[in-house]
Amino acid sequence: MHNELPLEDPLIKHEIFVDVRQRAESDINDALYFAERFPHLLPYHGPEEHDLLGEEILNFQTMPMIPCRIN
Repeated sequence: MHNELPLEDPLIKHEIFVDVRQRAESDINDALYFAERFPHLLPYHGPEEHDLLGEEILNFQTMPMIPCRIN
């Protein structure tokens, strides 16, 4: 049985895009990786959609953090 994490998987490299706390460090290539790897979940398949995704990433990166309190 092989119990090692797949650290060489590109998903690990691009996962920074998913973590809202690290959003400023992510870029369009991280988001495009997810759009290409999971096309059935993310509808960004052509150049126009890639431009839209870039705009959405910029909005995501610049939105203010909303404090969250968990009890």
